[in-house]
Amino acid sequence: MYRPPEMCDPYQHWLVSEKVDVWMVGCILYTICFYKHPFMEMSKLSIANCAFSFPKDDTRFPDKLLDIMRLMLTPNPKFRP
Repeated sequence: MYRPPEMCDPYQHWLVSEKVDVWMVGCILYTICFYKHPFMEMSKLSIANCAFSFPKDDTRFPDKLLDIMRLMLTPNPKFRP
């Protein structure tokens, strides 16, 4: 459920490191904020392509928090915090 792209698509040859934990925390933070998992389809393709979006009608959270979640859920682990 919280598997990052580097574990879903080994053909991209991304290093599996502590950035996996950053991805998982991003999924948890998204779930806490919006009461659903960012990758509800649970398919490897949706995770590998990082196909998620924020609810458009929900303005409870500041843009900085959304930016942090977006960074944490970046497909390439090199660009995650």
